[in-house]
Amino acid sequence: MRNTKRADHREGVMTDELEKGYEVKPEHVKMYREEIEYWIGYFGLYGWEIVFTQRKSEDARAWCNANQLEDRQVEIGISTVWDIPPTRENISRVAFHEVCELWTMRFYALALTRNVTQAQLREENHNLIRTLENLLFPKEFKARERRKK
Repeated sequence: MRNTKRADHREGVMTDELEKGYEVKPEHVKMYREEIEYWIGYFGLYGWEIVFTQRKSEDARAWCNANQLEDRQVEIGISTVWDIPPTRENISRVAFHEVCELWTMRFYALALTRNVTQAQLREENHNLIRTLENLLFPKEFKARERRKK
């Protein structure tokens, strides 16, 4: 995570000095998990064992981590406090981002074994995710919200 003094919604980075803390309540966690499951289904990423977690994070709203890619087990978590309101749209966007992290995780890990810096790989990884987030997410979110009405 990069070090920043302001909340950057697009980057999912928390402020160093959190001015407003928005509690992530059980209903938000449930919504987050449902959104994760939706996007996993959307991309067909069924070859992973997902372990959901929640804890306070000082530098991220959510995360997607795998200690070893070979066992195909991944931790997808959500922080107990956010720097932005945990609205339906914000939760869905963060869930989409973390599933994109899962989708590109092998690319990221494999690329680390080559002659490329970690910062360059992380930047490109997020470039891919942001492209998808800006291309797919707004249309898909609006369509799903319309279907609920």
